[in-house]
Amino acid sequence: MAERIINKLLISIFVLSAIFVANINKASAATNATLVFDQSSVSTTVGQTVNFIARINPGTNEVGGVELYIDFDPAVLHLESITRSGNFNTTLSGPTINNTAGTGLIDAGLLTNPATYITTNADVATFVFTTLSTASNSLISFTETSNASAHGEYVVATRIDSQITIASSGIDVTAPIISNLTIPSTATTLVVPITTFNATDNVAVAGYLLTESATTPSDGASGWSVNAPSNYTFSSDGIKTLYAWAKDADGNVSESLNASITVTLADTTSPLVTTFNISSVIYETLIIPIVTFTATDIIGVTGYMVTESSFAPSAGASEWSSNAPINYTCSSAGEKTLYAWAKDVAGNVSASLNDNAIIIIADTTAPIVSEFDIPNTSFSLTVPVNTLIATDLTDVAGYILTESDQIPLSEAVEWTIDVPSNYTFSSAGEKTLYAWAKDAEGNISDNLSDNVTIIINNITSPMITNGIPVGKLSSKTNSVNLSVITNENAICKFSSNSNTLYDNMSATFSTTGETTHYHPINGVDDGKDYKYYVKCKNSDSNVNEGDYQISFSIEKESSSDDKKKPKRKISNSKTKLYKGETLIQRGSGFSKKADVLLYFTKANGSYYAPLKVRTSSSGKFVIYYRVNKPAGKYSWYVVDTKTGKKSKIRSYTIK
Repeated sequence: MAERIINKLLISIFVLSAIFVANINKASAATNATLVFDQSSVSTTVGQTVNFIARINPGTNEVGGVELYIDFDPAVLHLESITRSGNFNTTLSGPTINNTAGTGLIDAGLLTNPATYITTNADVATFVFTTLSTASNSLISFTETSNASAHGEYVVATRIDSQITIASSGIDVTAPIISNLTIPSTATTLVVPITTFNATDNVAVAGYLLTESATTPSDGASGWSVNAPSNYTFSSDGIKTLYAWAKDADGNVSESLNASITVTLADTTSPLVTTFNISSVIYETLIIPIVTFTATDIIGVTGYMVTESSFAPSAGASEWSSNAPINYTCSSAGEKTLYAWAKDVAGNVSASLNDNAIIIIADTTAPIVSEFDIPNTSFSLTVPVNTLIATDLTDVAGYILTESDQIPLSEAVEWTIDVPSNYTFSSAGEKTLYAWAKDAEGNISDNLSDNVTIIINNITSPMITNGIPVGKLSSKTNSVNLSVITNENAICKFSSNSNTLYDNMSATFSTTGETTHYHPINGVDDGKDYKYYVKCKNSDSNVNEGDYQISFSIEKESSSDDKKKPKRKISNSKTKLYKGETLIQRGSGFSKKADVLLYFTKANGSYYAPLKVRTSSSGKFVIYYRVNKPAGKYSWYVVDTKTGKKSKIRSYTIK
């Protein structure tokens, strides 16, 4: 595949060059071409040579290349050769023959200067076959990848297959003989290996077949293979008999040889919990007696377990016991549902059966606050709670946060049922916050504390970098794009006078509000120096005190030789492509050995941050991109950081 892509890229470059030199107007392509063989059907006998000629009907197109990929039955036909027609003067790929898989391919091209094309019915290639064995209506077919190109577009709409019927030669009337068939006596899967499968014939064995039926198959039955199969897949388990058959090229089918095997599949049936009962009385202990717990399995139950969770335990869990338990220790008091499970030796775990009980124990144990975390620094009096975890013998009934280490009253109105998500301090500074928990009996935990430094009013202004353009720009530069990048979202302005207050700056960047800022400047002149002073303001209204300076100059007009500079140009290798394909994007006519910024759209139409690329000594660049974006239309453009000039926008579509 890599070689094919490289070849086609080279060919595309050659064709494009020829088109530019000859100044040929590109015709529109239409998907109405047809691939067809010269014979729709052929009848012959075993051992004969048969030719099939692949042809292209270009429809309304000007075809410059055809890719042929065909499939055939390797048990019926042997592909001897593929020969390109004289209508095409170049073999772009192949010919490649695979008589094991039953495939053949060739790519034929018509490369001339000036360009010429196939516009009427034309032969593409001849496929020469030898018939191997009898068959009825065996297909020779074009695959979906068979196609023709017209000015860079695939244009084939219809692919018409051919078929061949092969009769016995009448010379060979002796059937093959199966000499050996060996398979294992037992198996635990439906796919069984074939140890030996040997057959002989007075000429040659042309096909092998395995069946579960003692009825002789026809020589045209499905399933015949050129080589003896290495395994066989049964449809079900049990005691099985496998029959081996062989045939020759003239369709003579052997007597069978058979072998038997017992297929026993692994146990995939889970046990069944039939009864599970606990007493419904109210307990004053965490240990609940189990009245009954029984289970059955098609082979045997090997493990029992009781849980407080409805999620099935793993077969390897340590809590399984070989006998049904007689009691269960709950983790806490309250209304409880216990779930009974069983497993077998194969690791199949049953569905559960459950029962309920109530445990009431006098609660004198306070909850425990085990984790509490808030940020180290906050620029707001309202500080988020990152983590607050508390546990209790029964359940945690309330949470409270305080700035005092004094134990709060159980009746205080500040207690909340849910874990608080934040806490609002009364003032800024270094603060300690205490977390508490209580249970339904009013038992209050010890506190767990954490510290935060609260800083009010952000006084940091945006940081400005990456100002362009810079240095000397080429003469005849009529406009430039001012551009800066900030470390946070900001609104940026500029002035041609230094030390101008932000609010007094009348010019705002036309693209601003995020971290990348642009503004076009028109009417710059040759031989002049330019300076612009930039200031930005963030969402906290913090403004740069000092100027960020962008300075550049325009060179004086050069000699006539210097004026002939290449025009900035960007291009895509394809305008339409699919996810997973490689897109090649090129640029030329930019400043030599200079940085350029590439801007690409996202799926929603906004732009990614620019990609910086270094141009070559001739002002060119090329990038390769393996497409992984969603389907849609995407655009890109390039800004020359040395000149500040922007290229045209180019687009491509992902199908």
